[in-house]
Amino acid sequence: MFIAQVQSYRNGNLTFLFAGLCGEENDIHSLRLGSVDVDEITTTNTGNFTLTKEYGVIADAIKLNESERNNDNLLLHEFHKIAAMAQRNAISLTTASPFRTYYQAMIRNTGGRGSARQQQVASEVAKVLGSENGTLSRDMDRIVEKKCAVKIGGIFTLTARINHSCDPNAEVRGQEYADCNIDIVAKRTIQCGEELCISYVNLGSQPSSSIISRNRRRKELRSRYLFDCQCNRCI
Repeated sequence: MFIAQVQSYRNGNLTFLFAGLCGEENDIHSLRLGSVDVDEITTTNTGNFTLTKEYGVIADAIKLNESERNNDNLLLHEFHKIAAMAQRNAISLTTASPFRTYYQAMIRNTGGRGSARQQQVASEVAKVLGSENGTLSRDMDRIVEKKCAVKIGGIFTLTARINHSCDPNAEVRGQEYADCNIDIVAKRTIQCGEELCISYVNLGSQPSSSIISRNRRRKELRSRYLFDCQCNRCI
């Protein structure tokens, strides 16, 4: 995100690319991003978190010149702000598993499920994945997913502007990340003029009246997103 901002300035665009996303410079302390500046630690001060080292590495890598290093929009405090935005707005995704696609194609191309050829190929695949008796088990696809289905965080600037609710009327669909897109899907009928809301946390299956569930939700939202939820369900 910082590199994109630098490139934007180099192209003559002075607009901040991520305006409207929540996140401020000082949020890195609450989010515990980076490392504590040991020079600031005293008997009364535990020190502040900083990303000075990370900033320096990236600044050197993209060859920030002296003028750019003195540009208020490209200084360390701006790097801290962007890092906080990344932490508070990222959506966790997992790339699509290649094993599922392969397995479905294998069934189609070997005569169908249960055919002699399909069973032979499935047995060979199972042995490659570590099965001694050539039998595919339910968790074998996880062996492939662990190596190939990468877990990542993505910044989707429009979706990041959607507010949270513990009783959302929409949800994010993006677990099978394959085309650089995610979808916002309605969970129920949404009235004209009604605000779209999604949940930033896993709501689980606990009843809405559960005080423990509410406290846990609020604790996670405070820790990860730095706000106290005031949605209708929490109130």
